[in-house]
Amino acid sequence: MASPSVCICCISAEEVNRTGLLDACEREDGEPCSFCKEHTDLDAQLIIAKQTVERLLDRRRSIRTKINKCHDTVTSKLPVEIVSPIFELSLSDMWVSGQFDAWNDDKKPVMGIKQVDSGPLFLGSICQSWRDIAWSTPSLWTVIHTSVPQRENIHGRVTVDILSAWMERSGQLPLSVHFSGNRDSWASAWGNDRGWAPTCEVAKLNQQFIDLVNQHSGRWEHLKISNMHASVVNLRCTNSQCAPRLRTLRVEDPKEPTSLFAYMSTIPHLESVTIIHSGMNAMDIQWNCVTNVFIKAIGLEPGFALLELAPQLVHFKWEIVITERSWTLGWVQQSSPFSTDSPQVVHHALQSLEICSTMVYPANSLPSLTIFFNKFNFPHLTEYKINTYSDFPWDSFLAHIRHSSCPLTTLAIGKTNILYQTLIEILKEMPLLRKLQLKSNTSAANYEFELFYLLSSTSIYDTSINTVGAIQGQFLPELKILEFARINYRDEKADSVFWGCLPDIVGSISQINNPKRRPLNKLRISWLALLKNGESVDSTFYEERIIKKEPLTRLLKLAEAGVVLDLRDSTLQFDLLKISMQYHGMVSDIEA
Repeated sequence: MASPSVCICCISAEEVNRTGLLDACEREDGEPCSFCKEHTDLDAQLIIAKQTVERLLDRRRSIRTKINKCHDTVTSKLPVEIVSPIFELSLSDMWVSGQFDAWNDDKKPVMGIKQVDSGPLFLGSICQSWRDIAWSTPSLWTVIHTSVPQRENIHGRVTVDILSAWMERSGQLPLSVHFSGNRDSWASAWGNDRGWAPTCEVAKLNQQFIDLVNQHSGRWEHLKISNMHASVVNLRCTNSQCAPRLRTLRVEDPKEPTSLFAYMSTIPHLESVTIIHSGMNAMDIQWNCVTNVFIKAIGLEPGFALLELAPQLVHFKWEIVITERSWTLGWVQQSSPFSTDSPQVVHHALQSLEICSTMVYPANSLPSLTIFFNKFNFPHLTEYKINTYSDFPWDSFLAHIRHSSCPLTTLAIGKTNILYQTLIEILKEMPLLRKLQLKSNTSAANYEFELFYLLSSTSIYDTSINTVGAIQGQFLPELKILEFARINYRDEKADSVFWGCLPDIVGSISQINNPKRRPLNKLRISWLALLKNGESVDSTFYEERIIKKEPLTRLLKLAEAGVVLDLRDSTLQFDLLKISMQYHGMVSDIEA
């Protein structure tokens, strides 16, 4: 009996699984084999089934849209004119005013930048009505935070498409653009850690990103660039005005110092500049227009030079981070940029100055600030903040305050050693001081009791009394706010004395309305807890440090009289005032 005719697909099932379906049957009678016929029938059924599924999915999407429209308490009850601003407020703003210093209070323009996520894309994923509003609200798309592609994959191309659509939806509004590279994977993305040679595909994607940004250079308002290499940062203008709206620039951790605006016919007129871990000399910036600057980890010389280059500078934060590596590589000038016989520099515009450092190497590098204090004069300075772990030249600082004759209203001293008598001599030179911030060091917190005693004994201005320390006139007559952060010593006796004398610095409750009383009306006492290994901070931890009932009662009377008391810990999680009141059974007072 002859063998039945079979198609070539039946030869090897393994071959079929590996390579897929082969050519159709070639039987002499022209009819397909039974398997091929069944396969064709299944294909037809699958087409019908897929069409049915698509119809069901479309119907489900339509029903879901109706459900969302019916149940949505936002878009179903409010007009678009109200929903759009609500959407704007719901998104994090990348260019909000950030923390200017370590005290978490004063805000200066664009000194800190929050990260943003997909923002409007998330709003559009909720439902169709939300998507329609989000897609048609240009103000939701003005903040662009994106990472430049570093590998040749589909994600890079998709991101370029998203960026293009994002730019289009922003209309003609000013743009805040943040370009970032990946610090950890940068070397592998570029092929090696020295040559920085991208593959052709990656280079093409990078250029597409930069081209998209350059097409909208006329709308740049804020620009942040972090972890980027010079071969990627290739900003160009597409019009003759060259970024006329650009006001803020922030450069963080560049792969090498680079001239950002080398390809522009004119350099933008910036107002706020932040440079972190980069050489200031490499930045082609017109400093004569800049009013706000934050520089970090660039040694001593740029701080000196900046004050001469930026005559309109109003707010200046100067963070000195000098490590052994930066010293060895020559990032820090070992000699002062000013000689002892150089003429004094008077800066008339500066109003706020913060000098801070985190690590100094070698130990004798900070004394260069002595020359800084001797050579600079700030006659209009109102805010001075010193925040350094290292020994500070306080004698030179005092002389600097005296020859500047500046009308200081805010002084902050933190993380450094200062003798009580030196502190008093400095404060005596500031009769207009309204806000005093002190952060004690573990080895220098003993001045707090002497200072509090002096404040209490001078709370009422009385020319007939020779006050403590032979203070002539009233000591700090304009002081309104005192903020004090101290290390937690776990010393019950010291804590008792501290809280016992704290109410006295405001003055007697009977003299609270005395016109000669110092107008001190806000006390902020924060605690920096020193923990043992493995110990956690919780409510029990603070219950061990409760304020005794007698000083607590006096503090509450001051609060009733209008004095603002803030006794929260440094993390703002626990309020020692409330914990103490609960411990002593003053729950009704808390509710009141």
